Amino acid sequence: MTRPTIRKGDYGSDVRLVQDCLNAEPIDGDFGPITEDAVEEFQVEHRLNVDGVVGPQTWAALDKEFSLPPYPPPMLPRLPADIKTKIENVAADSNIADFIWKDRGTAPIGYTQGMALAYATVLRKFHRGDGAVHEMARADKGHTSTDALAFYRDEFQKKGMDNSKPGINTLRHLFVILMGLGMPAVCRREHCGRATLHSQTLGTDQPKRSTDRERSR
Repeated sequence: MTRPTIRKGDYGSDVRLVQDCLNAEPIDGDFGPITEDAVEEFQVEHRLNVDGVVGPQTWAALDKEFSLPPYPPPMLPRLPADIKTKIENVAADSNIADFIWKDRGTAPIGYTQGMALAYATVLRKFHRGDGAVHEMARADKGHTSTDALAFYRDEFQKKGMDNSKPGINTLRHLFVILMGLGMPAVCRREHCGRATLHSQTLGTDQPKRSTDRERSR
């Protein structure tokens, strides 16, 4: 499988890889004019077609000079059992495990633990440079019809959760939305009430807490 052709306007781990090789700062995964200039300079130096586009020939030249990592990347190794258990225990003891969702009740503990393990997997892929995960971690671009971060921007801002820059914080905030979006399906299976997505996904309403494990936020 060959690497995708990338050009100005693209975003992701492949762009970051090119930026890192060519020292095209900032190394942020965003293919802008600085990256395009660096690609064109590399193409001139290696007597390639100078178009600022990283296609098969430019990838081959980059691989020859910089020994690029394998593509596609190998599967992640399985999490050690003790790490998996720690993640599950942290999730079970978290505030969100006791949260009473409006019209839906408390999430099954397996759902909360599963979301924690899913985030751990995605975070590992982010650190490895996975393109799809870096796409998930993109900053709020303001398109409310296609971008959940933009759609919920007001709620995020009320909680001091900044999504204006790509990275781990934005990725974590995306999982806040996913946690809430998954509850309707869980509730239908568990018969825990009417399933509706609500602003309480981001905790904008005053949360109700279970009495047996009440905590301060």
